[in-house]
Amino acid sequence: MAVVAIKNPSSFSIRYEEYDEKKEKNVTRSKTYGSVKADAIHQDIFDVAESIVTLTDINPMGYVRTDKTILSK
Repeated sequence: MAVVAIKNPSSFSIRYEEYDEKKEKNVTRSKTYGSVKADAIHQDIFDVAESIVTLTDINPMGYVRTDKTILSK
């Protein structure tokens, strides 16, 4: 029997580095945004992430898209 892949809404994260005063060093953090349509194109997600960053004072290290797909028979 063939495996069927059903795409579900994705999410994306903005990864950034921030100084942690308790640890007295830079640490990597991320902020995740959910409910991204499964068929959203990468450029649109990138553009949204860039727009969010302009509203903050963080310096992004990168953006990560996480696709959520259900596999079943």
